[in-house]
Formats: sequence, structure tokens, C-alpha cells
Amino acid sequence: AAPPAAYCATAPAPATPRKLCDARRCSFGEWARPCCRRGCGRPAPLGVKANGYPYETCCRGCAEGRAHDARCEPGSAADGAASCSVAADPAARAAALALLRAIAGDASGAGADRSLASRILRDRLHPWAEPLRCFDLDCACLPQRAAASEGPWLAHLEVYHATLGTALFCSLCDAHTQALQGFWRQKGARILDRGLKANDDLQAHALATIRRVWGEVVDRSHSQEYCDRAATKIVHSGTQTEYTPPSCGPIQSSYWTEKLGVPAERATADVERVVRVALVNPKARFDDGHLPLYHGIAATGFDAWAKSGPAFVAYPGRFGEGVYLTPSFQMACMYAFRTPQTVAAAAKDRGGPRFASTPDGRWNYMLVFQAMARASALESFSGTAFTDAGDGWDLEAQ
Repeated sequence: AAPPAAYCATAPAPATPRKLCDARRCSFGEWARPCCRRGCGRPAPLGVKANGYPYETCCRGCAEGRAHDARCEPGSAADGAASCSVAADPAARAAALALLRAIAGDASGAGADRSLASRILRDRLHPWAEPLRCFDLDCACLPQRAAASEGPWLAHLEVYHATLGTALFCSLCDAHTQALQGFWRQKGARILDRGLKANDDLQAHALATIRRVWGEVVDRSHSQEYCDRAATKIVHSGTQTEYTPPSCGPIQSSYWTEKLGVPAERATADVERVVRVALVNPKARFDDGHLPLYHGIAATGFDAWAKSGPAFVAYPGRFGEGVYLTPSFQMACMYAFRTPQTVAAAAKDRGGPRFASTPDGRWNYMLVFQAMARASALESFSGTAFTDAGDGWDLEAQ
């Protein structure tokens, strides 16, 4: 992961650390503001732009290489201790409850909770010091669902309100609210973690698996984790063609139960997380002559790719020899989930798992390869085993 950003010290640390919830402590020095990326030494504002991402420069003048704006001052991260509780401060209470509503997300979204909100804020506000960018939403004393009673939420924020003062506390709540609302307004794929900054167990396993089989081919800066998607089909920013972005959620097809006799409880995969590991490939082209397509890979046999590297060779299939691809993320997952009849080496393999498990047994995972395919080399055929799992694509497009 990239090294943490430098922070501007804006106030001396007191002798006694302040308490965060029941188990976490931090000194006042941790409330520092991020430094302007232009290297002038002044702090950037603790606010966000219209797109929900934070300001990275201290002022417009500095951003454009000119003199600092008149209102650009070093300032302090805190404006004095608050004199009353959050509940008794009308402005602070209103800002805190607005943030609580933003944490709940949109009704059609991915079932937002405080853990998801914490990950969104850590990604979007990553230049900020930790106590300022998620208000410790992972604290065990908070209800998981954002729709719970406001009492525990307001009580949780007391230390921030008391430390920051009403004005800065409200500004930070507003910034958090705008960052979350910007995420929920995002069209198409919703990116949860650009650069895989969390580097948790699952992300680390994904990176290690690719490196173990394919070597040092990972492009960490373009790797990312997805949440859900606001639309089934979107236009790719590079090729300007439609495709289905990756997404969390259940995937299923009647093929498993009706054709191969897989028990219903084993015929659905609940995709909880999608981690994209970007590969360094100088031959990749993101233009209107290429299409973003998917191919489901058997995670159980991924080690066999070590000799070829991330390159395909033609193989026999229902429509002849070739490399089979689809614009549907869900359909590609079906081929990565279990073994369909068309690729089964023996009858006993039909319906068997192609997914694998992490060494600690915590996760089952599938592998889906996304390729930029040359449009002129594609040949389309209609009808697959998973016509009911095609993300809305018609039969020929699947």
C-alpha cells in the first residue's frame, strides 16, 4: 500500500490523551489536517468537492500556481471545546442526524450499514487523519444498522463534538454526509476502495494469489474493490461501449438445479465482495476497437495458469474451438462457480465446485478474468447454459 500522506500539525498535543469510545485512545495531534499537495505547508480545507472527494490543495490560488487566496490561512483543526452535548446543540444534532441518514444509504442500494459507510469514508477521505475520516464507525458499541435509535449514535459522537467544537464538528459531519451521498449517487459500478488501501485479509489473499501464479504483474494503483452497481449496463469510459460492471449480490441460474441436479441451497452464490486485481499489460487497448468482456476461471485449477501467464489459448466448446467470453459479469461468475456440462472432463465433475477457499477457511472465492477483446476478432453465438443469468443481455449478446 502507498505510504500515508503527511499531515500538518495544527495544535500541540495535550498531556492526557482523549478517550475514543471504550477501547481506543488518541492524542489531539491526531486531529491534524492534511497538507496541501502543492507542498506549500498549509493545510487543505476539511471539506469535499461536488463529487464527494476531499480538497487536496489549500486554496484555488495555490492549486493554479498563483498567490494564496486572501481567505487561505493555516488555521487550527479545532475551534475550541463545545460547551454542551451533541443532543443539546441544535446545529450539531442536525448535522449528526443528517450523517446518520447518509450512512443508511439509498433504499435501492446494497443494504448500507455502518461498516460499509466506514469503508466508503476511509476510501474517499483517505488524505485525512483517521479520527477525522470515519468517526470510528467500526466501534463495537454502535448498532450495525444505521436505522437504529439515534441515542447511541449521538452519544458516540460526543468526544468529537467536545474536541472539535461545534463549527468544525458540523463542517466534518457535512463533509462526511456529502461524501456518502456522492457515493450513492454514483452511476454504474460503485468503487469502494481504489488502490486496495484497506489491505485486509481478503485483499491480501487476492494479491498474493495472483503474484504466486503469475509473478509481479499486479498494477496496484488501478486495482480496486467494488460495492454494488447502480445500473446493470453502463458505457465503458474507454471503449464507449456497453458492458456490465462487477457487483456484489446473489447470482443464480436454474441450470444448476434443473439440468445438473444441484441442491437449491448449493445453487446460489452470494457475492459479498468483489476485488479487482489490475494487471500490467502493455498490449491492452482501451479504445472503440475493443470490448470489455469476461471469462470465468476455475479457482480450483488456477495454479495450472502458471506456465502460460495471463494469456488464453483456444479450447473446444459448444460452438467450436476458441476463447469463450461474455459481457455479463453474472454469467462469467456462473462459469467460475460450478462446472457446467460443456466443460466437465467427466460426468462426475458436472456441477462440482470451481470456486476455492482461502487458507483460513473464512472465504470461498471465484476468479473472473476481464479482457479487452479486439472487436474484429469476435464471433457471436446465441444460447448458453445460463440464459437466465445474463444481466439483461439478449441471447445473441450473451
